[in-house]
Amino acid sequence: MRLTYNRRLYGQRMAVAFRFVWLTCSVLPRLLLAQGFTISPIARPGDPAPDGEVFVTAYNVSINDNGQIAFPALISRIITGLFLFDQGEIFKIAEHGTPTRCGTFGLFDYPSLNPEGQIAFSAQAGLGGIGVFLWDGNKSQAIACPGDPAPDCGTFGSVVSNPTLNYGGQMAFAGRLSTSDFGIFFYDSKKITKITCPGDPAPGGGNFIRAFVPTINDQGQVAFEAEISPQGSGIFLYDKGQPAPGGFRGVPGSNERPVARWRQGYPQNPPGHRSRNRG
Repeated sequence: MRLTYNRRLYGQRMAVAFRFVWLTCSVLPRLLLAQGFTISPIARPGDPAPDGEVFVTAYNVSINDNGQIAFPALISRIITGLFLFDQGEIFKIAEHGTPTRCGTFGLFDYPSLNPEGQIAFSAQAGLGGIGVFLWDGNKSQAIACPGDPAPDCGTFGSVVSNPTLNYGGQMAFAGRLSTSDFGIFFYDSKKITKITCPGDPAPGGGNFIRAFVPTINDQGQVAFEAEISPQGSGIFLYDKGQPAPGGFRGVPGSNERPVARWRQGYPQNPPGHRSRNRG
């Protein structure tokens, strides 16, 4: 079961959207909404979809604090679409075959829905490439396509994916580069900025080999995982406009700092920690 939840409490109830596998004659996922002590279906196989279609399967759900739900789904024409559930209705946001700057839409994945109703998502576009897109409430626009310039890193390769969106519409995403591995990028106000690329010096020593799985908060901070040389991986924080803290062993002026690195120790008594030793 793949679970995505929001943190808004309705009294003592919490809204939770999740992908649920229902064991029947065939194993098919159902998209359901659990709110309080009830579970309500949102999109089940056989349910009506917009434009007279029928849902076949739905997956990779994202929910915001207003109870809106974004999800990609396979529909009866054996094509995929991106959908939004809002106040009891389901709306089609994008559909397979729609032309974009990156090429025509194919398979949709990795939706990220913010409280403003904007949706960041990745989708196949053109001949096998994957790009990152943003739906602003009215239309979808391509943010990064295979072959686009990757700021300070060359050009994007065949996969640009894993977008994550915050309240203000800022986005972080991972992109494979045409001549190397994955880097992390920041999008704000129609501009893409590099966070890190393979080969960049890693805060604390070594170099980034590849970076992936970014997540962004409403302050525009981006946390991400990265493999670093000579070995191992770590968690890093990108804090735009904030200098590295005093005593930090990294790149002078860098906006990145390590949160946890391979073989890095941890405090014996972290804040709030209570020792189990009572003797």
